[in-house]
Amino acid sequence: MHIRNAITTDAEAISQIYKYYVNNFPYSFEYVAPSAEEFIERITTISKAFHFYVCENSGKIVGFAYAHKFKERKAYQ
Repeated sequence: MHIRNAITTDAEAISQIYKYYVNNFPYSFEYVAPSAEEFIERITTISKAFHFYVCENSGKIVGFAYAHKFKERKAYQ
């Protein structure tokens, strides 16, 4: 496995991974799974101030992690 900084071309894979968790569990505190286009924006914006990583296994993205401001999502309301 290899961990590296995320780039915008990773957005589709990240979106597919995240969609499963948004649709099946309350962990993300999001109600609608973000699109790949939304993840392009997140990668671009978040990477300016925080770390945003992907984990690859045999060239395939199998996970991701990033830091961000706490309690911004609507579910906290």
